[in-house]
Amino acid sequence: MAQPRHSLSPSRFSETVFEAFQQTNEEALTEGTVISTIFPIIAGSARIPYSENLYFRNLKDLTDGSITKAKPDFYDRSRPAELDKHIREELGPYIVPSTNTAAPYLPNLFTKAKGPKGASDVYKRQALYDGFLSARGIHELWSYVDPETSYDDNTYTITSTYHPSGLLTIYTTHPTASGSPTNPTEYRMTQLRSFAMTDAPDTFRQGAGALRNARDWAKEKREELITAANGKALDPGTIKLGFIERAHSPRI
Repeated sequence: MAQPRHSLSPSRFSETVFEAFQQTNEEALTEGTVISTIFPIIAGSARIPYSENLYFRNLKDLTDGSITKAKPDFYDRSRPAELDKHIREELGPYIVPSTNTAAPYLPNLFTKAKGPKGASDVYKRQALYDGFLSARGIHELWSYVDPETSYDDNTYTITSTYHPSGLLTIYTTHPTASGSPTNPTEYRMTQLRSFAMTDAPDTFRQGAGALRNARDWAKEKREELITAANGKALDPGTIKLGFIERAHSPRI
């Protein structure tokens, strides 16, 4: 996340550009305006599939169905054709958010924003909700690939929140085994960094760079997992993880 980006160098992102961002941020009066005018400046342009404001109506409910369906303001995802059709059908309630099966799937980077009057505790809980749904889907797909390593205490999901006060906060969410027989899996959200984006050009560069690097990282993790899952679908006896390939033999 700390790696510098050429698009944010002083020659590309000048003091004048930063002042224009400050002004645009000051004029953002609603949540919709924040997402449409402020967030694109921070997130930058990348060849990464994304969606906005789509209800996650197809995912298995978190509890008894009484909780409102998640609706992230922004999320990065993959294209359906990239994953084996049979896997998509089998794990659909965990990895395909929309009832339209042609819609994007396996989201693992989210942003939740609020307007100037939005409460920080509200969008933090919403970010946790989004992160849970994503981490659960990733966990289910890893369990398909290799049940023995599905609890590796690594994270594959990034969430972030933004408030027009200028505060950008970035979190991860990951599953961990629980000691409860009724709830075998717990999901934990961990704060990575916070940035006061309207403070100074260098602070903006650090925050925007962190989020843009996180988007690239999340895309890499999706691609690694999809490659491993497709490999497992083609040859159930072999697990392919990145450049590592290992054959599983029955336990004796």
